[in-house]
Amino acid sequence: MKIPLSPLSDTEHDIEIFACFCLDKVPAAGNKMGEISGGQKRIREGQKEVREKFEETREETVKLEEETNLISQQSAANQLRLDLMFQI
Repeated sequence: MKIPLSPLSDTEHDIEIFACFCLDKVPAAGNKMGEISGGQKRIREGQKEVREKFEETREETVKLEEETNLISQQSAANQLRLDLMFQI
């Protein structure tokens, strides 16, 4: 006659072992999710920084275009003055 070591049947015992195994893995899964969440936050922060730098670059480009146009206009005006001076 077999004397059970546990009041649980073999199937119940297997389920209990499996449940303990799974519960041991839950904190590890939670830690991994936390790591992933932290990684996603760092990615979002990096994307925000890139967007800000893009905006700064875009603004600087507009300023440089305006300066370039002004210099071009001044150059054209100076050329007209020189033409007038040499005609006299």
